[in-house]
Amino acid sequence: MPKLSLLLLCLIASLHLHAQAKKIKVKDEHLKHTYEVFTVLEYNPDVKEGPYKRVVQGKLAVEGMYHENRRGGLWTWYNGDEEPGCMVNYNTGIVHYYVRNGFFLNWYDESIVYEKDRSVILLTSEDVRNDVIAKNLRYPDYARKNNLQGRVVIGITVNPMGNITGYKVATSMDSSLDNAALNIAKLIPLDFIPAYKNGHAVTDEYLLPVGFELR
Repeated sequence: MPKLSLLLLCLIASLHLHAQAKKIKVKDEHLKHTYEVFTVLEYNPDVKEGPYKRVVQGKLAVEGMYHENRRGGLWTWYNGDEEPGCMVNYNTGIVHYYVRNGFFLNWYDESIVYEKDRSVILLTSEDVRNDVIAKNLRYPDYARKNNLQGRVVIGITVNPMGNITGYKVATSMDSSLDNAALNIAKLIPLDFIPAYKNGHAVTDEYLLPVGFELR
């Protein structure tokens, strides 16, 4: 009987929380068919509580759960075929992602707080990143007319919370190409696990290459 009462109380609490939550859909102003869907508390719309989903250019890119504005449980980042490419269990602190072993793809597990110092981990699928670049990068007229080609590298600063705090040109080509690369980098919805040093999250930089090739 006590177990049944506890179950009923949990169910009532869940229904009460659901009644206090509302679903929000936020469209990206710059990318077509790109949006986020999540729930927030009715009495505090700044607090995410419940399921989260992000669609990028018409394809599912990320889904997971929020609890009091913090990621919890299992989060999944999908590749261009909408198949799981990387998963993070925020309860256990384990990252699961695919690595290629010859002709095969195997799951590889790693702790978020690694035994050794390590740099930033990009969670967003390379397929998603490359698709945004391919569909939205505009070759500057000046660079096209002057036959300028090459690769610009954008440095993205990631703070200890895993949030992006800045962009800069790490490897320059030409001001027109540099600006185009900066603009496209800011369009890509990127998610990171921060770098760790001596067991603590630290600010670090992720290097994103953007190629320009005349055809």
